[in-house]
Amino acid sequence: MAQAFGCARVVLNDALRVREDARAAGLPFITLAELSKRLTAVKKTPERSWLGEVSRPLPSVPSSVTVIKDSAGRYFASFVIDTSPHEVLPETTRGWLMRVESFTTSRPLG
Repeated sequence: MAQAFGCARVVLNDALRVREDARAAGLPFITLAELSKRLTAVKKTPERSWLGEVSRPLPSVPSSVTVIKDSAGRYFASFVIDTSPHEVLPETTRGWLMRVESFTTSRPLG
């Protein structure tokens, strides 16, 4: 959990710095969509590659995936997976798990 909060803090601080730098330079406001694109790019650099290590793998291959964008522009993804009735699902620091036969839900991605 500490790693997830650490990542969130780094991402927030980076986003604030980008927006403050843009404001100070008289540039247009940096949108959430642009910040998301920059985050995707920065996770591919050696200095920030560890940001991509906080997500956890699904217990099995999903049989379906649903991605929804809400009115605030946030993305939600849910996965339908198969698990055995006695399988203990892993603890999670991102999103939450709920067993209804085999059902997994994640928090916003964006």
